[in-house]
Amino acid sequence: MAPGLRKRLRASCAQSEDVVPCDAESPTPLTPQTIGSSVGSSSVTNRNTRGCNRSRDLEQYIQRHGKVTINIPSEVNRPVGDHHSWLTREIGILIRHHADMKVESWKGITGQQKEELYLRLKEKFELNLEDSATRCCLEGLFSSRYKDFRSKCHHHYKMLGGGERGRGKPYKEFNMEGRQEEWLWLCYHFDKEAFQKRSIIASTNRSKLKTIHRMGTKTLVAHQHDLERMVQMQQQSTIESDTPIVEDDICAEVLGRTSGYIRGRGHGPKPPQRDRATFSSQPTVREKQLEQEVGSLRDQLEDQQRKIDFLMTLMNGNNIPPTSS
Repeated sequence: MAPGLRKRLRASCAQSEDVVPCDAESPTPLTPQTIGSSVGSSSVTNRNTRGCNRSRDLEQYIQRHGKVTINIPSEVNRPVGDHHSWLTREIGILIRHHADMKVESWKGITGQQKEELYLRLKEKFELNLEDSATRCCLEGLFSSRYKDFRSKCHHHYKMLGGGERGRGKPYKEFNMEGRQEEWLWLCYHFDKEAFQKRSIIASTNRSKLKTIHRMGTKTLVAHQHDLERMVQMQQQSTIESDTPIVEDDICAEVLGRTSGYIRGRGHGPKPPQRDRATFSSQPTVREKQLEQEVGSLRDQLEDQQRKIDFLMTLMNGNNIPPTSS
């Protein structure tokens, strides 16, 4: 480092120490007032992160098609198939905004409060609440989302160091009017010795897990259902046609299309920028169906034309003038 630059750095450091003295013997006590003033005076850089899900795609679907039908097989007791993730996301939204947090766990929620949440969910989904299997599935999903949300609240409280600072900066869902008491109840609950012991035991157990129960936003059950459906499509196409459907078309049919990559193919082949139907070397299932319909209509048209020609020949042989329509 150059001597002149070293001198300027020393001078700037000394000047900063004169402006902001550090008195270690008499530190300022941390109170809600000092925390609020220090946070308000400091410059905080806002990070551009993804916000909470608000189910806009679900609202658009309901406006166009009505309530969403969800497939809940009794043997797996979890939603699978098309739009299954919307159900889980909507349950998470209901938990964040409408579930009572002043209880020990989801088991502490009263039956009346659970029924209100189920009815809110039924406004957007076709659900048979009289079915015991559906009830059991919803109970498990609500319990999982409730536990996940409480875990996020606890993580937020620990990141702030707990105590007065944690109680003074509620988690984002508790900034609404009337929910401050719930946040304070949670903070005192997190400080209990019994909860802290259970938290340590649960963290230790999670660290010992050898397998995961989710792959992205889908459960393993949903992935297994999609896999079985794709295998069935491939086997059926092999039996019905000499040219089976390619894997990319099967993934697009079952998992859907997304711009930039093929779902289910990871970092493998990329779809063309334009419509894949123009560039695909193998016809898709829909294209084959359209070809069969066009061929059938062409045969019917040729048959009708032969009948018209035959009638015209008879009319000309008998000198019968054609009738004007």
